[in-house]
Amino acid sequence: KYPQSNASTVMPFDVAQLHAANNENCAIPILQGILDLRISAEGSQKKAPIDMVRREACVLLALALAADHSQGAAVSGGGRDGAVRVLFIGNSYTFFNEMPSIFGNLSAHLPSPVRVVTGMVAPGGSSLFQHANLTLPMGIATAAALSTPEGWDYVVLQDQSETAGGGCDKDDGLAKNEGFLMSSHALADFYGPRILAAGGTAVMYSTWGRHDGDAPNAACCGYGTFLSMNRLTTAGYRSYATTLQGNAMAPSATESAGVHVRVAPAGQAFELVHNSTTTPLDPSSNFSCLYNHADTPPGPNRNCTLDGAGLGGHPSLGGSYMIAAVIAGTIHRQSVLGVSWAPAGVPAAEAQYLLKVADQAIRSAQVNGLKR
Repeated sequence: KYPQSNASTVMPFDVAQLHAANNENCAIPILQGILDLRISAEGSQKKAPIDMVRREACVLLALALAADHSQGAAVSGGGRDGAVRVLFIGNSYTFFNEMPSIFGNLSAHLPSPVRVVTGMVAPGGSSLFQHANLTLPMGIATAAALSTPEGWDYVVLQDQSETAGGGCDKDDGLAKNEGFLMSSHALADFYGPRILAAGGTAVMYSTWGRHDGDAPNAACCGYGTFLSMNRLTTAGYRSYATTLQGNAMAPSATESAGVHVRVAPAGQAFELVHNSTTTPLDPSSNFSCLYNHADTPPGPNRNCTLDGAGLGGHPSLGGSYMIAAVIAGTIHRQSVLGVSWAPAGVPAAEAQYLLKVADQAIRSAQVNGLKR
């Protein structure tokens, strides 16, 4: 379902060469090495499609590491090489509201501030198994980003919203559990070796159910309500974590198999807010306001009627703030309570409420056996 590649064949590259991304040749050695593997496997692949894939992969990778550099300049603190390096791999649930940037600013305002440098490969709608597909530009960019010579302290992994819980993905023509199994294989065969080689810890970014459930996956897959979809999704990410911990192939005989894994329980944070009110689906509820909606003034009469993106599960700015707080608390192992910073548009009182929920979700996940 995707080509296998030995991590030892991935060549290092100089990040400065990414400035060649606007050049149609985009001569980045690591990309050329991966493309050479692809050409060797496909044999008759024509040069024109390969050149097109190279250019698209260059753009994705340049964007990923541009986010790395700009984020690094925005925060302060300490870690390996002066910063904690965090790579985000996902889709719009990751890039919506520039969530990695929110994570960086939260990290800088923790009780013990942490400077972070972030990278991101997150094309809209993508699944973890698609990120592992070396015939796709995103697969080439993901493999290259994972193989940067600086390495990564943490790699945050987020799957397509319907996939982790075993749902169908009708856009890709996948039946029940098919995408979940493909992502599980990708975690063992693609991500595990590369995260080990990068010297990092995997962070499973456990996502949430859609506000009204997912109608196309209700009858087949149990996604009829937020709660049912959320609980299946949470269980799926637990399984992903187990796969990475126990089945990842070591890149060499001298390294032990298995990846250090933490789970960032964003879906549990959504569920805590859902369960805190008797009318969670009401447009004025705190739960509804976690999802993307038309701008409305905060206060007792706010109306968080979801727009199309929100109905698809995408978070509001407040929702992304809570998610980033869950990831920051999970990675840095610090309480997010009392952090004073919030993005413009999230009122102070709402921010403190969301931080409290994030902290509670992390603590609850520990009690329930999810690893931080």
